[in-house]
Formats: sequence, C-alpha cells, structure tokens
Amino acid sequence: MFIIIYGYEYSMVNVGIVGVGNVASMLIQGVEYYRRKHNCNGLIHCTIDDYRVSDIRFVYAIDVSKIR
Repeated sequence: MFIIIYGYEYSMVNVGIVGVGNVASMLIQGVEYYRRKHNCNGLIHCTIDDYRVSDIRFVYAIDVSKIR
C-alpha cells in the first residue's frame, strides 16, 4: 500500500491510496470509526499538526494487481 497525500482544501487532507487491499480497508474503516465516534479514546494522538481524524478524506484508490 502506498498513500499519497496530495492537497489541502478547507482544512481537509485529501488522501489517495495505491494498492487497495486488507490494510487499506482497515485504514479506511478505522478513520470512519473514529470520525463517527467523535472522541479519540484508543488513538495515540488526537491531533497531528491541528488535523483530526475527521479532517481526512479519501478521494481515490487504485489497485495495481494484475490478478484483480
């Protein structure tokens, strides 16, 4: 999995994922879980440079496997 963070828009972090699989799925599910939970119990850091989990937006994902 390779993550591309390519821009900031209205204090949102746009994220693209290359290599969609189990780890990428877990990352997206974890972000959605903490976004809906509205508290950061269970996370090591609630904010990173003033950005919260709710500021992450996944905008695209590409699978690079020849098999799929």
